[in-house]
Amino acid sequence: MINNGYRVIKNTVSQKSIDSFFSSFLKVCKFYAPDFFKEKNYDGLDCAKFNRDIINLRKKNKLRFSSIYDTLRNANFIYNFYSSNSFDQIAAKFLNVNKDELCMRSPGFRIDVPFDKRNVYGWHQDSAYDKLNSIPSNGALVWCPLVSTNAKNGTIQLKPGSQIEENVSYHKSRGKKFITKQILVPNKFLKKYKTKSLAVKKKNCAVMHANVFHKSGENTSNKVRFTFVVRFNKFLTKDYFYYKKGQV
Repeated sequence: MINNGYRVIKNTVSQKSIDSFFSSFLKVCKFYAPDFFKEKNYDGLDCAKFNRDIINLRKKNKLRFSSIYDTLRNANFIYNFYSSNSFDQIAAKFLNVNKDELCMRSPGFRIDVPFDKRNVYGWHQDSAYDKLNSIPSNGALVWCPLVSTNAKNGTIQLKPGSQIEENVSYHKSRGKKFITKQILVPNKFLKKYKTKSLAVKKKNCAVMHANVFHKSGENTSNKVRFTFVVRFNKFLTKDYFYYKKGQV
């Protein structure tokens, strides 16, 4: 499906790495919010009790939930998950370069609770947030769910073929406390492409060009959708920001 700007890669994530990640994630939750995570036994990210407690935390204590979220950005076990599952190799193969010719930027872990209105992205291009490559198809996004995703729990939606577009997005909002910044694709561009809801099973991932139009679906289930998002850019190209900066 690379001609449409994306691929689904099967069996790329090990269950061992998911279990290890959950063990470390749970430690953070219990340390930051022990009064919310009181159960002795949580058996993984699909666990109904764990989902209940993290949804309850976000609803009743935004500040502590935000602290957990922000802590995870730089936690070493997050980077261990990326490296152990070779996300850089997935992006390199997709972009047809050696993995040593890529930089990784803004790795993230998303916790998308049911019926969220504050942090769900509208239609956007990841390339619009950094513009490291002026040819935005020289970047790639790896989207990896830790639970199987479908229309009900708000799996990723995309516009196949939109990778041919340049950065066409505009600022809707610059974000504020507890609300995500939005740089959105104008409707006149969205109308040119059909929407695909991309169901991705656990242990699989999707990789797409950084300028493909995409957004999160609405999670209308009773559980959280947990996903990793990792972004890569080619830097041995003349359209790369720091190369151009050095030529001025």
